[in-house]
Amino acid sequence: MSDLEARLLARAEVLSDVSDLAETVTGILGGARSAGLDPGALGGLTGAALALDADPQAVYMAGGRPGGPAGRFADEREFASAVVDAEDDIAE
Repeated sequence: MSDLEARLLARAEVLSDVSDLAETVTGILGGARSAGLDPGALGGLTGAALALDADPQAVYMAGGRPGGPAGRFADEREFASAVVDAEDDIAE
């Protein structure tokens, strides 16, 4: 195996663990639902969470129960920061 192949394989392994990203996207979805954003505008977040192999029940329940994913963000700034971080991770 060449050096390039070994580096690509190592990078692929890092990128294959998207569980943290799936949890973040689910939390963002919960925050958006809790904030009362138009449900029709949230389909992309729902799809992203499911594509990242998030727990379907967690995606369904996000923002709909006390102590759920929406409770992860203390304020709007923390929520916005999570959105930016998720965008960066997805772009990577």
